[in-house]
Amino acid sequence: MAAASASMLCIVIVICSLLSTPSTANHEVDALIDVKKMILEDPSNALQTWNPSSPNPCKWKYVFCDAHGHVYTVHLALKNLSGALSPRIGDLQNLYQLDLTQNSLFGILPSTLGNLKNLVVLHLGHNQFSKGIPQSLGQLSRLKFLSLEFNKLSGRVPTVGKLSEFGYKSFQGNPELCGDVVKKECPRRSLIP
Repeated sequence: MAAASASMLCIVIVICSLLSTPSTANHEVDALIDVKKMILEDPSNALQTWNPSSPNPCKWKYVFCDAHGHVYTVHLALKNLSGALSPRIGDLQNLYQLDLTQNSLFGILPSTLGNLKNLVVLHLGHNQFSKGIPQSLGQLSRLKFLSLEFNKLSGRVPTVGKLSEFGYKSFQGNPELCGDVVKKECPRRSLIP
């Protein structure tokens, strides 16, 4: 009787673990696949293993997971990637580090980056991102390192929340940025239409 109860308990534990893990993994897989879809060129095949039929992103190249199997780091620096950054990047709730340095990524920085509450390291420098810096980055209370330098960003550098702690080096090389942190006065808005 005790052996049957122990066997039944083992079966229940296995079923529960199978049912609980894929929802998180599938959510992360969906987000990463959307990130891949926005990449137009991948000459080094860095994203070749990013495949929805492989449901464990922890086994994909340049994706690293924590002890619980959550995506912890995405490290795609120097991969010659060209394309935009998907807003779904903000769905990787356990992300600690995102490194996309020195690619040819363009378009806007998604405001959903502000959803990455566990993010400590954000490397987006040496790309071609344009438009403004989303104020939502100020919500990243754990952020310790921010690299947005040498892009095509423009407008006033927000000084809200955590963004107020970063200096010139985080933003240098974006000639269209203005504000105290980059030591460039912002143009006054004309009162005449």
